[in-house]
Amino acid sequence: MPRYLVPALLFIGILTLTPIWKSMFAKIGDFNSLDDVVARAGQFTEGEANTRYVSDMPESISRLILQIPYRTVLFAFVPLPWMIISFDTALSWVLDAAPQMFIAYRTVRLLFTTRRNKKYRLYVVIFVLIILG
Repeated sequence: MPRYLVPALLFIGILTLTPIWKSMFAKIGDFNSLDDVVARAGQFTEGEANTRYVSDMPESISRLILQIPYRTVLFAFVPLPWMIISFDTALSWVLDAAPQMFIAYRTVRLLFTTRRNKKYRLYVVIFVLIILG
């Protein structure tokens, strides 16, 4: 068993006993039946979701191509550190965006360190493509 698994499970267990856990899942709400799940999903499809980080659609293909890197970064790493405006967004950044940024940094660093070993670099690229896919 990996040595970090026990502390991670202990941390999650302690976190579930604190008010932070309720704050993390306040937007999800309580689900007592399948009807509650369907009603909540209907709210998100009607436009109540607040994850619209890019609201305008480009007018042409060239503008879309120019926006792809921007949209990709926002999709992967929102909320960014300067978007933290409340406890909820700070918690979201710590639990979601920061680990993803760390993984992306380590992946890019690994790609640069495997420049000379072509076989190992191929495995890294295949692994990254599997993860991204």
